[in-house]
Amino acid sequence: MTEQSTQISKNLLDRALQVIPSASQTYSKSYRYFTKPLFADYGINGFLYTVDGGKYHDFDMGLGSMILGYKDMADCVEGYSNFSIPHPVEIELAEKLVELIPSAEMVKFFKNGSDATEIAVRLARAYTEKDIVLAGSYHGFHDWYVGLIERNKGIPKAVQELTKQFKNVEELKYFLEQYKDNIACVIVEPDMENINEISSIIRENNIILIFDEVLTGFRNHIKGLQYILKITPDISCFGKCMANGLPLSAVVGRRALMQLMDDGGVFASSTFGGETLALSVALETIRELEEKGAYLWKIGIEWKTTIEKLIVNKGLTDVAEVKGLPSRCGLVFINNEYQTLYKQELLKRKILVNRLNNFCLAHTYEQIDYYIKCADEVLDIIKKAKEENNIGRYLENGTTRDMFRR
Repeated sequence: MTEQSTQISKNLLDRALQVIPSASQTYSKSYRYFTKPLFADYGINGFLYTVDGGKYHDFDMGLGSMILGYKDMADCVEGYSNFSIPHPVEIELAEKLVELIPSAEMVKFFKNGSDATEIAVRLARAYTEKDIVLAGSYHGFHDWYVGLIERNKGIPKAVQELTKQFKNVEELKYFLEQYKDNIACVIVEPDMENINEISSIIRENNIILIFDEVLTGFRNHIKGLQYILKITPDISCFGKCMANGLPLSAVVGRRALMQLMDDGGVFASSTFGGETLALSVALETIRELEEKGAYLWKIGIEWKTTIEKLIVNKGLTDVAEVKGLPSRCGLVFINNEYQTLYKQELLKRKILVNRLNNFCLAHTYEQIDYYIKCADEVLDIIKKAKEENNIGRYLENGTTRDMFRR
């Protein structure tokens, strides 16, 4: 990249910081997450082109939303918009989700994952008439959850006290004992470690189980990860990739819970929930994933097994491991310094990634091979930094920020 082209992104960053907090609408896209400022121009298939004229192998893919790849979806949205009354496509997509997802008896659409988890928790509290929520991971930006993270200013203390974070089975059991008479629900991502034991414990205690499938849904299986696990929660939340980059999420669940949004006193209404552009694209996305979704596992398995061997061969198992299921896995390091160095060096080689790879149907085996080749080179640099016990020497712009510290 030339100095002149680098200056384009620097100028855009300067402008953005004057008018946009963090210079981005999403923390994970912020300049704080990368080792240099980057601004997108357009994307084609599995590649992202920047305003600097750079061409990157994109393995972040719009934070996982672009599961089909960057492609023109215009053919399935012509004439669609946001109307003054419901549109039949709402019914068509809802029926499709009920057909596919084990936990879906009824469906309500929203625009992002946080909307979905907010409504899911509200339904559980209304149904049980209890207050405490036990959360297993990151579940969105609404007050009930954000009180748990570092950036929790503006959340009343009383609200913060109503959600408890657990990281393992032992902590879950502790909170169940401490708050057993006032637990409304347990919300978890279904790829959480020991999910079968966790689900069994929740069922034994007769507590509402919510699966946050915003990330796992459709990516691991078109019927959700719950289908693979053979665990059917009371409520599930979907989003992220369900409309290939257009904003759409869904809450699905048991009829008795979902009907509380009709005549049971739970308010859940959205002007844009029935917006037909995203709904129609979601139908097309589902059709393509039904036909080709297994490809995500194939390329993911190739990447994951090869990188795991490289870590072992280079003696880096004490500082790095591959985490996640094959369709969404990545190299995670023991601290942010190693993670930043990995990201910095991949970026030099025109590979864009945060932690876990969001593989898409447009990624080719040639891209996977190139990625593995570059990771091999970068791991050699990390090995050298480790042996010298001097990671800082190799970091060119300090460390990137972890936005979701808990």
